[in-house]
This record gives sequence, C-alpha cells and structure tokens, in this order.
Amino acid sequence: QSADADALFALQGVLAGRNKGFNVLFEEMLTAFVLDRDEPKGSISKDQGAWLLAMLDGGEGLVANAAELGLLIRLVEEADSVPDDLASFALHQIQHAAVTGEGPAAKGRIHFSRVIDAQDVANMARLFQRAKGARRRIISRQEAEMLFEMAEDCNGEDPAWDGLFAETIQA
Repeated sequence: QSADADALFALQGVLAGRNKGFNVLFEEMLTAFVLDRDEPKGSISKDQGAWLLAMLDGGEGLVANAAELGLLIRLVEEADSVPDDLASFALHQIQHAAVTGEGPAAKGRIHFSRVIDAQDVANMARLFQRAKGARRRIISRQEAEMLFEMAEDCNGEDPAWDGLFAETIQA
C-alpha cells in the first residue's frame, strides 16, 4: 500500500482519535485511497482488506479508536464489494459494544452491556448498506451467525433492531 496511507494510520495512532479535524481528513483520505485507487473502482480487494485488517486491528480484534471505527464503517457502507473477513471485523466492533457495553463503538456515550441501542442499529444499517435497497450487499454466513448471537445475548432497546435483523437475515 502507499506510504502516505501508512503515515495517516501512524499519525492517527499518535492522536488516538482526539483531533476531530484530523479524524475527518483521515476518513476522507483513506476512503478515497481504498475505493478509488485500484480497479474495479468502488470495491475492496482481498489484498486491500488484509491490509486494512492489519492497520485497523488495535488488539483483541477491536479498532483502536472511534475515528478508525468511522473509517471502517464508511468503507463497508460505500464499497460495492467487501471481503467477508473485513465485513465481519466491522460487525464485531458493534457486537462487542452491544454485549459488553465497552470498546470504541460504545465510547463517548452511555452504553449498557447486553443492549442493542439506536446507535448500534444505525451503525449496522450502514454496514449492511440498507440505504442501497435492493443493491445492498448480502451478508456472509459469519455475519449472520454474529447477528443471531447478538439477538440471543442482547435486548433490543431500539425498536428498529427487530426490523433490521429480519430484513438483513432474509436478504
């Protein structure tokens, strides 16, 4: 990958998501880098997915901060195709927050353990490309299993959870 992209990740590692202006730049620049660099445009290749996983895994299978989570969700939301392992990694961020009430996906808000709240539902809707309607991506078996685990382990505080769950599993 590019030295510039690596440098953005290194700088984000130092700033740890604390600089909102840089967070916006980080997300915009890396989204353009990943989705517009290689053919087919708008898709994340397996090699790009592996690079992203290496750059984003801050330990214990979680991104390091909310800025990296924002990038991850935006990439999966906007891409025409996404490697299954990258999409599962993205969903794991939300699953971890819902089950434990901790992690970057829960940071900056009150998030009780074993609860799927409105922000979790909104993030999942983005991951599942709900806004694309019939053109949205089909989830992998691993993602479906994660959704069933979340349904079993958590209470859906947000009424939209049931609809999103059913809609996503049926697709």
